[in-house]
Amino acid sequence: MRIGRSVARCATFSSLFALLVAGAAEAQVQTKAQQGCINALNKSGQKVAQTQGKDNSSCIKDGGLGKLPPGMDAEQCLTADRKGKVAKATGKTSDGETKKCTEAPSFGFTGAATVNDAGVQQELALVHDILGSPITNAINASRAKCQASVSKSYEKYTA
Repeated sequence: MRIGRSVARCATFSSLFALLVAGAAEAQVQTKAQQGCINALNKSGQKVAQTQGKDNSSCIKDGGLGKLPPGMDAEQCLTADRKGKVAKATGKTSDGETKKCTEAPSFGFTGAATVNDAGVQQELALVHDILGSPITNAINASRAKCQASVSKSYEKYTA
């Protein structure tokens, strides 16, 4: 019985000692300007991903229906930005950084280029996870509309 009490006391003392030594963890509080920067880049990054996702769906549909420009397959289409909408969205991220990030956040800040790359690359990875890589091998006329519909559906959940 004494051994049990000794073990309990030792465990209690060790726990209290660990708490005292560790101290309180302090969060890095961001100023309003830093919060504005974080929020602006997050919002812009989401828009870049949405735009790339819509472009992916168009490539799937057009690739299967044979509506891509001559010499372009569905895989090449994913990064072609045929209508320039992804470039426009990434440009807005860069503009947002210039306007809103006058005071960079004190942790985790990497900038608009990283945000843009992440938005595009994650969408490309997602379409490859669903259809395989390269997607050209999975796309054909009899399935193109269905595959584009599936792409649009999962984009609704990732947005």
